[in-house]
Amino acid sequence: MNTEAELLRKLLIKLRADIDLRNAKLSVGYYYTSLPLALTDAVFSIGVRYESVVNAVHHLARRAGWTVYRPHGSPFLPVHQQQTISELLAEFPKVSDPVEVFGNRGYANPAATGTKRIPKAVMVQRVAEVLAANGIETLDDFAVHPDPDALDATICALPSATSGVMVSYLRMLAGHEERIKADRHIHAFIRGASGDSTLVVSNAYAVRLMQEAARHLANEDGLRHLTPRLLDHAVWSAQRQRRTPAAKQGASPQEIPSVSASFQGPGPTDQPGHPTGLHVSLPMREFWSFCIRGGTTPSGLEYRVDEQERLHIVSPRSTNKNYKISKRTVTAYLEQLHAVNFRRDHGWFSTVADHALRSLL
Repeated sequence: MNTEAELLRKLLIKLRADIDLRNAKLSVGYYYTSLPLALTDAVFSIGVRYESVVNAVHHLARRAGWTVYRPHGSPFLPVHQQQTISELLAEFPKVSDPVEVFGNRGYANPAATGTKRIPKAVMVQRVAEVLAANGIETLDDFAVHPDPDALDATICALPSATSGVMVSYLRMLAGHEERIKADRHIHAFIRGASGDSTLVVSNAYAVRLMQEAARHLANEDGLRHLTPRLLDHAVWSAQRQRRTPAAKQGASPQEIPSVSASFQGPGPTDQPGHPTGLHVSLPMREFWSFCIRGGTTPSGLEYRVDEQERLHIVSPRSTNKNYKISKRTVTAYLEQLHAVNFRRDHGWFSTVADHALRSLL
């Protein structure tokens, strides 16, 4: 039987062997512009593939006219630039069914029956009501609340929130570095490290192991940047890639050039110095940052970047036309756009690139 010390030793061995800890970094999902979007992510992430979570977040943002992400690595936006919990709550009276706010009919507790089966949309609304009742409107409010334990206990008293996993993840999205989301990915990684396929540990035990592992790695390996939150995300990302062969075959972010490519296209015709047909350069680093913010082109194409650093281009006028383009392919498109024979996704990519060009110049 694994003692806690023995399990920690095995966990550290697996972490060092399986994960590029030195280059670990948080993804764009940790840089939401506002607390309502972070809350949506935290609730809708319960027991589902993250792709559906991203869709729910972006559905809310499009509906409300909000920007999804702030710049990667940046602090919270100024309070006056953040959407508030009250603004989120104001979206619900506008619809006949709360699920319309998010475009997602998922349940927080799908195994339940009857009135005990709660849509995630309703759960978001209920948590938002708790936050508003405690005077919490913004990411800043949530981060500096004077009694976080009491607040967490109030949220965990809600149906389907009793495990505490959701509120821990919400705190992670709001910048709390010591939190761990003890979801199935973390439990699977610990079980794999133990060598015992039947191992079951409590959420609290899993959290304690991961926090202790982060401290050991920071002190013994010199990985001072590696907080429990970052370690959690690194494990989560590795576990997801194991379950997604296509993602596993793709290049890591560190392997992808970030500055060499440029889009050669027509300059805007409505600005001095940019006559029709002028070729202007759009560096990859600027275009990618633009895509990370997400948005919609004048022709109605929606674009965003997901957790696996793929550019999604969605046509709302076409059924299931969601093109996913890897960061490596985006680089190639920018380098060769003027020379390729366009497929439909090339054409849609060109529309997004042109929109970025006109917006950034």
